[in-house]
Amino acid sequence: MEGVQAGTDLYRTRSEQFGVLFGYESGNMRNVADRIKADDTYVGLYAAKVFRGGADIRGVYAYGWQDYKMNRLHNTVLYKSSFKGNTSEAHLELGKRLSPGPLSFRPVIAVDVMHNNIKGAVETGGASAVRYDKTDLTQVFLRAGSDVRYRMDFFTFNGGVYYSYDLNGAVPSTRVELASDGDTWALLSGPKFGRSLLTFNVGGTCQVSHNFSIIGGYQGEYVFDRTDSKMQSTGYVGGAWVW
Repeated sequence: MEGVQAGTDLYRTRSEQFGVLFGYESGNMRNVADRIKADDTYVGLYAAKVFRGGADIRGVYAYGWQDYKMNRLHNTVLYKSSFKGNTSEAHLELGKRLSPGPLSFRPVIAVDVMHNNIKGAVETGGASAVRYDKTDLTQVFLRAGSDVRYRMDFFTFNGGVYYSYDLNGAVPSTRVELASDGDTWALLSGPKFGRSLLTFNVGGTCQVSHNFSIIGGYQGEYVFDRTDSKMQSTGYVGGAWVW
């Protein structure tokens, strides 16, 4: 997957912050000879507030629209289908910055909720084309961990480690039937995504002028109870302007 994200503060003081973000992602997936192309556009809101005692609360809500195009090869026959979908996610985090200064830590507890809905679709291509019913998946994670931040002149280095557990533990599934015969159907179940995972990140910021900084980093995720693809990662680079 590749993508771009942009956002801006709409309101900001020393103790409060509110802003908007939007982004686009595109990617390709495959399973043996099958291929899926995915496009995702999303918008979101974020907010943060620091209380007098040093504790803070942060929140993010985002909503996205997906477009999936799938090519399925079966017995040398190519079947095509197009799926529409939408996602929504909300993150609420409570934390407190400790040891303010060049080196600091911020332990947190958080709730992360993600919902994915994929609408049904009908294949084209031959007599064995199938009809897919819609599918829904909701994940509710409890998360705990801490970040670490170190400031030195024009550089800021940051990292963090968090453990999350999915309270829902649902597995995606959908009803599949022959497009030419609604009486012949089966239940198609997806893989177990895993309920127990460790996330970590490392990154930094370099202030190159009074108004502009370069940012970059790496985020990783390790799922303890997933059979395949236990490790996933994301790299990012960008810029931040202040005016």
